[in-house]
Amino acid sequence: MLAPLPLHVLDLLSDMAETYHLWGIRNCRMLAVLPERDLVARVGFKGQRLRALARGEHSHFFVPIEPSFASQLVESMELEHPVELLEPLLFLFSRLLDQLSAARADPLSGYRLD
Repeated sequence: MLAPLPLHVLDLLSDMAETYHLWGIRNCRMLAVLPERDLVARVGFKGQRLRALARGEHSHFFVPIEPSFASQLVESMELEHPVELLEPLLFLFSRLLDQLSAARADPLSGYRLD
């Protein structure tokens, strides 16, 4: 899939791009078929990395960073007295949920309920 792509998709440095241009290498296929040992001997380990990218073999491990649940959905309320009955507790929960729902409607608020 990567073979027909031009080399500029690999984000080459200008000196590397010029070197490959002088060698007649125009796309990822042409870079991918070069012998790895000879390439490293001529341009160093940057060439090895670019060859691996052109072959689709770059060994980068994707580790997703997930924000904590608490950082996204936090709403609090300080009470003067303890809540002992269910009905007042439900009323307070309703107010907190309304605030979270309003925050979801406003994309700039910082809350996400996706």
